[in-house]
Amino acid sequence: MKNSKTIALIIAVVLVLFAVLIKTDVITVPNSDKLTDDSSKYTYDYPEDFGSEYVSAVDWPPTLDIANGPVNCVETSGSADMGRITRKNINNELVCLVVVQEGAAGSEYNRYFYAVEREKFVFVYGFTTQEVRCESYSDEQAQECAEVQSTFKPDDIAERMITTTKLNGKVVN
Repeated sequence: MKNSKTIALIIAVVLVLFAVLIKTDVITVPNSDKLTDDSSKYTYDYPEDFGSEYVSAVDWPPTLDIANGPVNCVETSGSADMGRITRKNINNELVCLVVVQEGAAGSEYNRYFYAVEREKFVFVYGFTTQEVRCESYSDEQAQECAEVQSTFKPDDIAERMITTTKLNGKVVN
């Protein structure tokens, strides 16, 4: 993500998507990794890393933004480089997912935003992954790379964050 014009475009797209998705002010909650931040009292769990050289975390740890609800999740079928919005069922809950993809030399970056309603608010969890291009490896390593990437499930990371979010030690649901 070295091209500043591309980065500016992605930021603009994400801001527009959030303006459509969430129609109110946003409060950014500091990252917690199970540690309570005195200013917010919100905590949530997430993996330390992904344990793979083929899929890695960027801008880690993940973020949590909170806004007044409800979620306005209008699905789109456009290209992922301009942002794609889909409805997901995660842990028997409706979650709105926004994915923005960007290719770079040797890698693909995916920015994930998962929005879920909690206590009359919208909780938006965000993180970025980097997936290396498997075809740049030898055949054997390229196959291993493809297998690892095919088993990577960003929804599992989101589910962990969503289901472990706590306010003052109590699960938020």
